[in-house]
Amino acid sequence: MVTAHTTTDQVTLSPNSFRLSLDLSMPGAFLAFYRKLVRNCKATRSRLLVRNAERLLNDY
Repeated sequence: MVTAHTTTDQVTLSPNSFRLSLDLSMPGAFLAFYRKLVRNCKATRSRLLVRNAERLLNDY
């Protein structure tokens, strides 16, 4: 779900129990945080979340 606001754009991903809000004014900080999460956690769901977020940022 992508919602556009007048001041900032926000992307919300919600696969099952994951819920994430991302402010696109700081995409680098967001991706760095989730890459660190993937390195420290071997959960498939977090890897999928990072791939989806990167794809959304590239498409946006």
